[in-house]
Amino acid sequence: MLLETLLKQEEDQDQDEGAWNLAMAGGTCLGLVARTVGNDIVPLVMPFIEENITKPDWRQREGATYAFGSILEGPSPNQLTPLVNVALNFMLTALTKDPATM
Repeated sequence: MLLETLLKQEEDQDQDEGAWNLAMAGGTCLGLVARTVGNDIVPLVMPFIEENITKPDWRQREGATYAFGSILEGPSPNQLTPLVNVALNFMLTALTKDPATM
């Protein structure tokens, strides 16, 4: 349920930088959970990321990216290093091809 809140972005959310929305609240909560449970968050969140990162809907791609960024402060560097190495290459490639970022 928490991960699903990351899909609730608003169409014009970037225009009002001070606005708080459901996706932002979900990402903040996920980050706090990650800091609390550490490595145990990775197998819970990675399926969501893998499922949504390549979807055509920008909300799903952004939700997956937000989930990944939200958990970075919880798990140990040893747990995250392989994930970050794969994700960085994928995200850089996706940014150059994603019409929503152009």
